[in-house]
Amino acid sequence: SMRPALREPATVDFLKKANKPIIMNDPMTQAPPGYRALIERAGVRTVAVVPVLWQGEMLGMLYCASYRPNAFSDDDVALMQSIASQLAPAIRVVALHLALETSYRDLKDAHLQALLRLAYAAEARDPYTECHLQRIRAHALAIASRMGVEGEDLEALGYGAVVHDLGKLRIPDSILTNPGTLSDDEWVQMKRHPEWGAEIIGANPFYDVARQVALCHHERWDGSGYPNGLEGEQIPLAARVVAVADVYDALTSARPYKGAWPPERALVELMRLRGKTLCPRSVDTFMDLWREGEIGRIDDATRDDSIDLDFRTFRAA
Repeated sequence: SMRPALREPATVDFLKKANKPIIMNDPMTQAPPGYRALIERAGVRTVAVVPVLWQGEMLGMLYCASYRPNAFSDDDVALMQSIASQLAPAIRVVALHLALETSYRDLKDAHLQALLRLAYAAEARDPYTECHLQRIRAHALAIASRMGVEGEDLEALGYGAVVHDLGKLRIPDSILTNPGTLSDDEWVQMKRHPEWGAEIIGANPFYDVARQVALCHHERWDGSGYPNGLEGEQIPLAARVVAVADVYDALTSARPYKGAWPPERALVELMRLRGKTLCPRSVDTFMDLWREGEIGRIDDATRDDSIDLDFRTFRAA
């Protein structure tokens, strides 16, 4: 309903309490002290203020100023109230949208933190993979960035690199740390970890890239991989990039069944696998980074734990 404007001296604090429009015919004395210098410089002689209300809640205030004294009539105030009543639902919708967006972002971040902690838990089960996630993430980001991936896509790829082996949480220790040859039944279980990882990540569209990496990082360029026998560019780019980083790190790290290879030997193996099991473009990009010293820099950084896996706030306990 339209309320008549208060024409006696009133402060903005009073407006907030009364939820009524006011007219300041002497704004130099009626306006809050912090505004008086601005009013004087602007030469304002009259101010009309109308609250923007939604179901009794003040969402804001609509101000109109004039260089003329006694400039605003009750009809002017009624027009301002009409405008304010049109603004109120739009402002309310925007406020609700922002609140929902913040809530959803917080939920997304909480889910992401949980996935990162699970990824660390999976890594901690294998004493031979210390700093494995840091190195793979850093190598994968370097490769992808050089290939033109950027922004949110690059960030998502980094998350995918961290959680690529999440499905190994469901692999028994007797298989995961077995220094010998796995039996056929054990291999069947081991080869299910990409599907299990994708299941753990879930169907949230924000984690599409991470889910693709978890599911497809054991697919092979020539179609000989698992779980779905994808080949060539059927394999998502993020998974192809992480596969190169994963193979290099596996070769240069000690495992129960092998010692760590020197980097030069690992590079020869990557070139042998190029176009067979590994994406040629991803391997070529990795080789360029190696020649430029970037891979060595990353390896040195991970050894002194100076690369933060967590990107924002998360750090493993």
